[in-house]
Amino acid sequence: MAESFNKMSSPEPTSSEQLVAFLDGELEEQERLAVEARLAADAALREEISRLEQAWDLLDTLPETEAGQNFTQTTVEMVAVRAAEEADPSSARAMVSRWGKRLALAGLFFGLTAAGYALVALRPDPNELLLRHYRIIKHLDALESIPDVEFLRKLNDPELFGEEESLVEFNGDAQSD
Repeated sequence: MAESFNKMSSPEPTSSEQLVAFLDGELEEQERLAVEARLAADAALREEISRLEQAWDLLDTLPETEAGQNFTQTTVEMVAVRAAEEADPSSARAMVSRWGKRLALAGLFFGLTAAGYALVALRPDPNELLLRHYRIIKHLDALESIPDVEFLRKLNDPELFGEEESLVEFNGDAQSD
């Protein structure tokens, strides 16, 4: 109740549901007073409530129909026939229902299988990194004895060993022999 009162006292428009409840006399006093205050201040809201009242009046002009005496009996019979069809394993509706459940389970199984395969297939290969750095790993013992990069630069100096071709380039690529 407090929540709807807060709604009514806020600048937000009154909902159609609240207007219908107002017309039916179903609102609490605070809510009713809030709707009346909004109606006094808002011409568009008065127009809306007028349209709702006209629709209500039109409903009153419709002829009333009464359910026949056998309405309850026929409704219960229809429910009983439907329950008997669903209980009968040979009925078409029961077979469709069973096959539908089986197809749904098969679809779920294949969907989960495909998702599992995709997870395994798309997973990165843990050996790929090792294979990519195989040359370094192969010579790791020798490389660990190098004190620093400056030592490698000095080894690469052509004046150190004469005019021989440089063995190492410092952009990460090794030159061929």
